[in-house]
Amino acid sequence: MIKRHAKALGVILGLLLCTGLWAHPHVFIEQSLRLDFEESGLGSLAFAWEFDELFSSPLILDYDRDRDGRFGPEETRALKAGAFDNLSKFHWFISVQEGVKALPLGSPRNFSAEIKGNRLVYRFEIPMALSWAATGSRRISILVYDESYFVAYSLPTALSTTFRGPVEARTGGEVIKRSLEYPGQYQPTWTFVEFRRKG
Repeated sequence: MIKRHAKALGVILGLLLCTGLWAHPHVFIEQSLRLDFEESGLGSLAFAWEFDELFSSPLILDYDRDRDGRFGPEETRALKAGAFDNLSKFHWFISVQEGVKALPLGSPRNFSAEIKGNRLVYRFEIPMALSWAATGSRRISILVYDESYFVAYSLPTALSTTFRGPVEARTGGEVIKRSLEYPGQYQPTWTFVEFRRKG
């Protein structure tokens, strides 16, 4: 009988992030980002995380309990509780800055999960409350990064970053120098977004 393992992404990361033994990534996540704008400004960041097949396999085995190739409501709740919520200890690896100021982030909402081929995909939104600039534009920098480098996230690019709502925006990448604590780390690239109200 196959022993269940990788039962909780949060538990695995919780154990491994406490050490500096990992000099290269063991989990790979392709991500895309959508910024949702409202009448008052930036309302939320919508992320999609697509895990590599090796890491996806045991999680799909554990949580797709009826083996129908999708996660029903109860399976989704179990997956979220067992393999997502614990990432709150690491702020879901998400940082947002305006200049050198860290911006407050809300807790994830609208979590869903799907099986895409042999891969597990998470989708969720991070609430924001960032108003339009009184004049001109605002510029923020977004980073999804595991400082232990156990998990490697792809960089949201201009092709994988989209916008919804009454906004004019441009995006790109920039390196913000920071101290490195573990061997094998690199200087991460932040995604910057410069935006203003459309019209």
